[in-house]
Amino acid sequence: MTRNYIAFVWGHYQSFAGSINVPLGRDPRNRLKQAVRKDGRVAITHFKTLARYSGDGWFISKIQCTLETGRTHQIRVHMAHVGHPLIGDPTYGAGFATKALALPDPLKHIIQSLPRQALHAAHLGFAHPKTKQEVSFNAPLPDDLAALEDALAPYLNRITG
Repeated sequence: MTRNYIAFVWGHYQSFAGSINVPLGRDPRNRLKQAVRKDGRVAITHFKTLARYSGDGWFISKIQCTLETGRTHQIRVHMAHVGHPLIGDPTYGAGFATKALALPDPLKHIIQSLPRQALHAAHLGFAHPKTKQEVSFNAPLPDDLAALEDALAPYLNRITG
């Protein structure tokens, strides 16, 4: 099975591609959340930076995440763990919500209006259970994330990784 997601995250990851391999389990302080735990289950997220955007004191990245495992909230927890939570994530990125205040309009308005985290299931592939043939589905960015990407376009940095 292949699962690729597109996410917009706060900041720029040091490398353009890599893997996050830290175990996840239920957060002992909040049953509704997952957390990095030494006694958790194996969780591996591979990432690749697709675009970097920046302005006066702010940084945002568009990344592709490929899941090797499929834990609850895996991408959200892994990206927050490495210091780059998803834009609009009230559960794992709440401390970053005020970063939107430093953004220029209309970018600030678009981010503050997002009704969800900036995460999109872009590709799903698997072997059909009966025919065993590879089946794959791709989905373009939904309108709200496409509007975010359009608003970020003037702030695009050259990718050299």
